[in-house]
Amino acid sequence: MKIVSVSFTEKNLDDIRQLKRDLGLGNSSETLRVALQFALEKHTEEKKIRGNQTAALVIRHSHKTERFVSDTKHDFQTLVKSQNHYCQNSDECVDMFLLSGPAEQIKKMRNQLLSSKEIGKVAFLPL
Repeated sequence: MKIVSVSFTEKNLDDIRQLKRDLGLGNSSETLRVALQFALEKHTEEKKIRGNQTAALVIRHSHKTERFVSDTKHDFQTLVKSQNHYCQNSDECVDMFLLSGPAEQIKKMRNQLLSSKEIGKVAFLPL
C-alpha cells in the first residue's frame, strides 16, 4: 500500500473522526478507503443516468455564496422548474431546486455548485 499526503480542513477532519466512530472503523486510513469506495459506487450509478431526467438538488451554503448560487441558477435556468430558499441561521442557507431536462446538463449544474468551497453540502436525487 502507498502512503500519500492529503490536506484537510478542520471540518473535514472532524467529519472523518465522526465517520470512523459511527462505522466502528479502526483508523482514518480505513475510513477514507471506505468513503472513497462509497463515492466511487455512487459515481458509477450516476453515470448510468441519461436522457431527459427530473431531479431534486438541495444545497447548503453560506450567505456569502448567494451570488454564486444565483448566477449558477441563471446559467441553468432552462432546467430550474422550482426553487425554495430557506435561511437556516444567521450564516447558512438551504436551497432546494426541482430540475428537469437533459441529465448531462443537470449533472453539470450540480458539479458547478460543487466547485465552490463555500457550498457545504450538495444532495442530488434523480426522481
